[in-house]
Amino acid sequence: MVASWYSGYWSCVGLDVQGEALVNTSSLLDETVDQAEKQLVKLFNICHSKIEEVVPKDTSVRLVAFNLV
Repeated sequence: MVASWYSGYWSCVGLDVQGEALVNTSSLLDETVDQAEKQLVKLFNICHSKIEEVVPKDTSVRLVAFNLV
C-alpha cells in the first residue's frame, strides 16, 4: 500500500499481482471503514515494480508497505 497526498486529501494505493490478495483487502476495508474512507483506496492488480504506472514520480508519498493480506 502507498499512502499519498492527492488533490487535497490523503489516498491509499494497493498493488498486488495476486487477485485474491486484492479481494481480501477489499473485504477487510468493507468491514473496517466507511464508504467515504474506502473511496480513498485504489487497488491495482499489477506488480509492485510498476508503481510508477499508478503513482506519478512527483507525488508526495508518506508510507510504503508491502504484502497485502
